[in-house]
Order: sequence, then C-alpha cells, then structure tokens
Amino acid sequence: MLNLGRSESRLHCWLLLLTILYFWGVWTSLLLYHHSHFKLFWWGAVLLLFLVQRSISPLLDATIIYCAFWLLYAYKPELKLLIYLSLSAFVLLMASFPLRSRLISILVTLQLVIWLGSTLWFTGGSALSAEGIFIIFTIIISLIVHCVEGKGESAVHLKKVDVILCSYSGNTAHYAEQFCAGLRQGGTEVQTHRFHYHQEFTAQLSGDALVVAYPVIGWKPPWPLNYYLRVQLPRGNGKPAFILYSAAGGAENAHVLAWLWLTLKGYRVRGRLWSVYPLNVPTFRLGPRKMWQFIDRIWPLKLDQKLACQAGLSFARGLPSGSPFFIFPFPLIPLGLLTDNRWIDIFIYRNHVWKKRCNSCELCVKFCPQQRLSMVNGVPKAKGTCNLCLGCINLCPQRAMEMTGWTEYGQQYKPRWPRLVVKKKKKKSAD
Repeated sequence: MLNLGRSESRLHCWLLLLTILYFWGVWTSLLLYHHSHFKLFWWGAVLLLFLVQRSISPLLDATIIYCAFWLLYAYKPELKLLIYLSLSAFVLLMASFPLRSRLISILVTLQLVIWLGSTLWFTGGSALSAEGIFIIFTIIISLIVHCVEGKGESAVHLKKVDVILCSYSGNTAHYAEQFCAGLRQGGTEVQTHRFHYHQEFTAQLSGDALVVAYPVIGWKPPWPLNYYLRVQLPRGNGKPAFILYSAAGGAENAHVLAWLWLTLKGYRVRGRLWSVYPLNVPTFRLGPRKMWQFIDRIWPLKLDQKLACQAGLSFARGLPSGSPFFIFPFPLIPLGLLTDNRWIDIFIYRNHVWKKRCNSCELCVKFCPQQRLSMVNGVPKAKGTCNLCLGCINLCPQRAMEMTGWTEYGQQYKPRWPRLVVKKKKKKSAD
C-alpha cells in the first residue's frame, strides 16, 4: 500500500469499511428479504461517494446510473438487481482506489463476483438478456482493470511531466491549470503541448509521465485528438499517465477511448478526473442571455478546482489520484463515433455566414483548429471537415457565423477565460 500519510490512509480505510458494510446490508435486504428501495440506496451511495471523493462529478455519474435504473426497470424489471450491482461496483471501486492495494482490490472484486453470482442465481438467469449481458460485461472489465492496476507500488516523485492539452473554449485549459498547479507544488516541471492546430502538431515527450487533457465531444475525446492518440502518439514504455477532461454534464464513458489508446501505447494510466464546466454548445443554450451568464459563473465549483490541484500534487508524488477506470453501462461511445468523426462532419456540420453582420475580422479563420476557413470576397468560407469545437460561432463578435441547423437559435458561449483561448497561429521561429 502506498504511503498516503497515516491519518489520510486511516480515513480511507474507515470509509472503505463503511462502504462495504453498507452494501452488504443492501444486498442482504435485496436477496434474502426482497426489500427494495432504490432512492434510499442511491442517497446512501451518493453520500459515500462525496465522503470519498469530495467532488460533484462522481455524484453526476451516480445520478446517470440512477436514471438508467428507472428507464431499464420500466422496460425490463428483471434487470433491477444488475443496476444495483453496477452502482455498487462503481462506489466500491471509488472507495478502494485511493489505497491502491492489490489485496484490497482482490477482496473488493471477490465480493462483487459473489454478488453477481447470487444475482444470477436468484433471478434464475432471467437477467441474461442482451442488456443484462452488456451490464455484466462492463462490470467485469472494470474489475479486471481495477485488479491489474491495483497493485501496490513505491511512490516515485516525477521530475517532469508532459501535458497534451486540447482546449477550444478555454474551459479544459483552465481545468488543466489547476492540475498543473498541483504538479508544480509537488516540485515537478511541467511542459505543456497545446493540441490545437493538430495537422501540424508535434511534441517531443521527454517527461517522466504524460497527462492528456481534453473537452468531451460526443462522449469521447475530440476526433483529432482521438486519432493522434491512436496513431501518432509515441510509445510510453511504461510511463505513468493521467486523463483529465471537462464536460457540461455527465461525462459517462468519455475516458474509455483515451485509456484504451494510452494502454495500448504502453502507458500505465494511474487515474482520471473530470469536472463540470460551462456549456459551450449554442444549440442547447436556450433562454435569456443573463440567465446563461449567471449559470456560466457557477461552474466550475471551487471544490472541484481544489480537487484537481490535489490530484496533480498526488500524481507528482507518485500517489493515487483522481478516480479509477470504470465502464458505465451505456453504449454511448459508438453513437459518439458515428455522429462525430472526420468523415461525417463534412456533411452534417456545415457553416454559413450572415454577410450583413460580418465585419471581416478573420478571427474565426485564425482560430479554426482544422484550418478549414478562408476569406472569400471579404467573408469566411468553410471547406472540408469540421472540428466541432464551435469556436467560430462562440468567438464571433458580430454573431455572423453559424452552424447550419444547429446554432441559429441558441446563445453564444463567451469564454470565461479568454486568455486561454488560442486566437492566432504562432509562427515557428527560425533555427
């Protein structure tokens, strides 16, 4: 077990014990007495999550499982126990993750396997529908990863960390700043590689570890970053890695693809962390502008910013940080890949310009990460694949640029941290 500090380690042990006792009581009530009160069960799980993580993000994840429970229960009541099991697995893995002990990982896995077996026994196999098999698959994969990565390791201080930062509206860049502040507080040098004009992106990754930070688009990393991680990222050769991402709501499985590519490239992913940031999609920003200005000021919570800084400090010291890998029982990644990729974006997401509004400032042309905009007769014209960052719409001072059929009826998102937004391509210095 890593040395977390005597008092902190003791606290995590007590929280894990409390979590285990709580869920044993739940499963005893379910299987032996057939008593089910999901709201009470969920509130207990949420309280335990908050005590363990002290963040709102895991609570949103638990809320999504709660919503799935009601949808699936109305459709197939026999899946009720599996949804209980999915939320139980999520909370138990979260509670045991800070300790990072192989023995504890095995014990947690064993009791979840016992609960899974008893669920199938009591339901007589009726839960083995396509949906039930998918839920079981997500739980098993999560447990396997937890056991493999749950081995105890000696804490090794990181001297230098590379950060691949993909941020369009500045939200993810602000979140990465909090994490990097923790890294520097731990005495670690940080080298940030801004992944914006990705067609010309190159990075010499010379650090002891890697952090990948990105906004969630289509329940996954943006497709250019996804391509880079899959094809162009240099091999890690056992380096530790961390996944950092921001979203406007529940992020669901937005970490899974990044974890997969990093693992296949030889990195050891040591944690992930995400936070709620202002919604930057005009399509859904309906209502008065002042209302959205008020909502934008709420996020991110100071609690989540502090947690990001603490996670960076722990990661710099080689200690457990963030949250464990977990697959939520939602098949949203295939949907995201189908609705946002380098081929479909050519046809679905097309720009048009209100010529009377445009003042030819060329801000959108300079910003576009895909470099698909150019000035034609004094107005920007798009050609090629969209990046779906929506920067050309949100940054336009005249509200002249629109995404046809997607943004005309919503409010712009004016970046809260404009200094973190890339607005002009930097010229390469001569060697």
